[in-house]
Amino acid sequence: MTVHDVIESFRQTSWQEWVAALTGLISVYLGIRNHIGNWLFQIISSILYVWVLWKGGYVSSAGLNLFYFIPMQFYGWYAWSKFGPQSANRLPITHASLPLLAVGLCVAGIFTVAWGWFAATHTQAFMPFLDAGVTGISILAEFLDSRKKFENWHLWGVVNFIYAFILFPPQKYYVSAILYFIFLLMAFWGAFEWRKTLQKQENTAS
Repeated sequence: MTVHDVIESFRQTSWQEWVAALTGLISVYLGIRNHIGNWLFQIISSILYVWVLWKGGYVSSAGLNLFYFIPMQFYGWYAWSKFGPQSANRLPITHASLPLLAVGLCVAGIFTVAWGWFAATHTQAFMPFLDAGVTGISILAEFLDSRKKFENWHLWGVVNFIYAFILFPPQKYYVSAILYFIFLLMAFWGAFEWRKTLQKQENTAS
């Protein structure tokens, strides 16, 4: 791969991928700032990524956005606005319990094996088991995010690393690969900011 190849791939990047990347970046920034508006930009980004991912052969990830991310983002928007003690974006940040994490990771593992096998045998999916694995982890991360569980940032870090360095570069989705590298850095930032907010909540409660 040469610099010319990379530049040419940027020139050929669809407007859907550019807009999906930009709105995804905005949504993560707003999520780090604990702002409820992140859900609107997540919805836009997910809708566009359905087309981008399906075209690239990421069957599991495309299905994840269509059948899970988009509905869960509407739920997350509702949960952040309605389930807090004072409503209006007041849902507190909390830690996920060990049983919840254990069950969630087990379900993600089962999903990886089952859906990865289906995608490998019945579709033209690219890296079907890895794609399915990222999908399974993303399902758990999105659920934790919707309930403002701190550990969602750890899982997003894993997902972002895999997309940025393993899944997107081989298909020449360099815009999205760079985006997910930025997401990886932002996952560390998000964990740092949410930890500060969590500590403030705990100090206020005590």
